[in-house]
Amino acid sequence: MATTQDGDHEHANRSAPTTSGTMKACRFHGKEDLRVEDVPEPTCGKGQVKVRPAWCGICGSDLHEYMVSPEHH
Repeated sequence: MATTQDGDHEHANRSAPTTSGTMKACRFHGKEDLRVEDVPEPTCGKGQVKVRPAWCGICGSDLHEYMVSPEHH
């Protein structure tokens, strides 16, 4: 990982933009069931922007949903 002059991090393995109209998404299907799937890439409407996240994480409430499932709330 390299750091740019403005402090951002660059990754050699960052995914290239897709041209097929699909993207990878990690989707929740139930308790302890996450799947990486190809889904249609969204398009932007007027006044909207599309971003490519450099980093992501999972918060405690999402982790709880994954471990216990939403049906137990």
